Amino acid sequence: MIKDVGAGPRACPGCKLFKVKTRPKKLIWGTSVILFFTLLVSLLVFKVNVSSAQVPTCYGGTVKNAEAKSVPEGKVRTYLEGYSFGELPYNEDNLKDGKYNICLLGTPDKPIPSKPVVFKVLVGTKEYPAVSTPAEIIFQEGIFNDQVNLTIDIPTSEIPSGGTTPGGGTTPGGGTTPGGGTTPGGPVAPTQPKVSPAPGNYTQVINVTLTCPTPGAKIYYTTDGSDPKTGAGRKEYTAPLPVTQTATIKAVAVKDNLTSEVSIFNYTFGPLPGETSPDGGVSAVIFKDLSGHWAKDTVEKMVYQNIIKGYEDDTFRPENEISRLEAAAILVRALKLTGGTEAELAAFSDAATVPVWGKQILATAVKEALIKGYPAEGGKTALNPANPITRAELATLLSRLIIKKQGSQESPAPAFADQDQVPAWAKEGIALAAAKDIIKGYPDNTFKPAKKVTRAETAVMVQRLLEALK
Repeated sequence: MIKDVGAGPRACPGCKLFKVKTRPKKLIWGTSVILFFTLLVSLLVFKVNVSSAQVPTCYGGTVKNAEAKSVPEGKVRTYLEGYSFGELPYNEDNLKDGKYNICLLGTPDKPIPSKPVVFKVLVGTKEYPAVSTPAEIIFQEGIFNDQVNLTIDIPTSEIPSGGTTPGGGTTPGGGTTPGGGTTPGGPVAPTQPKVSPAPGNYTQVINVTLTCPTPGAKIYYTTDGSDPKTGAGRKEYTAPLPVTQTATIKAVAVKDNLTSEVSIFNYTFGPLPGETSPDGGVSAVIFKDLSGHWAKDTVEKMVYQNIIKGYEDDTFRPENEISRLEAAAILVRALKLTGGTEAELAAFSDAATVPVWGKQILATAVKEALIKGYPAEGGKTALNPANPITRAELATLLSRLIIKKQGSQESPAPAFADQDQVPAWAKEGIALAAAKDIIKGYPDNTFKPAKKVTRAETAVMVQRLLEALK
């Protein structure tokens, strides 16, 4: 269409001097709508891309061994839920203020979960698990923490050349102070305490030994999470520490009013993932086969105390019989008994039949006179570790622990209807355990001394023992 564009309020200067073709109104509106929606979609895509962008999380700190010697080169690796999420080679040239610096960055299709970060350090061709300070680092997107110090169990002799002592300061005599200051001719802060066995997961009672390479230094420790330098719960180390459940030991060495840096040792107690402990598998608190069971509350309380365990299928199997070895393991754990060595088992004819996991436990039970054995062929004595334990046997073990803790006691004979069936060797033990209300009879007033003990009955009797010993 040809249109004469005349002068008017909305006309452009000079437009009346010529004629122009104008586009149909429908075409103009259609083009405008398309442009508007194109712009809207672009803005939405931009917003989504911005909101889904991942913000890096960075950690930094020192890498040292148990003697506080710096490890000047290696590779820091990070893991979450068993998967590698990043690694950083470092050496003296790229350490900033003596600290490594590693950043983790997920992607929209693979975000990093808010789970504990596990650190490991590769030195040469060997990868060392690292104990971090703080002990637990939970991944949080976008934070920067340069106080994640790592300790690895590498001997000083195997540290690559160029390592320094804490802070890097050197005294003329070869010593260093924890902060790196020079102390010409003066005293030197003691070396951090070391530990044996190494921190990690254990399935049976262990004795933790603390040592300090600095002659004459005293060691102070805590197990309640407080500072071993000033905490009210700190104690002087004088003897090995029994570890029967998950624990964190913090320790320092002190000499000439100088204190070492804090060493932190983390121990977990129980089966590893996918493992089953011989006396009942993984720790659990809710068992699908305990609903309505008479021993439910007691069993779950003892599981919380890490004294007894359930199975990997979330069952406790309360009516299963329990062996002499398994019962001994529960008692040793409940009373936190330690100190047995395999030499204690040498006198027994069937020592070779004791499984590896139970050797130290049974040795401790023998050392504490908890288990004494049975007569065997050739004038020898047998442990019979795999035999199901009877009510008479368990009552005897419980009574021995009472005497050990409270001394010998006279107890009247219980009035069980089947008292004449109690073997002579068990009479005193059953009488004492009954007097302490640790064992009880059945509704028909019988004791049934030869009856095999179930897992539920064992849990209840051991819990009553602990109450009686308070």
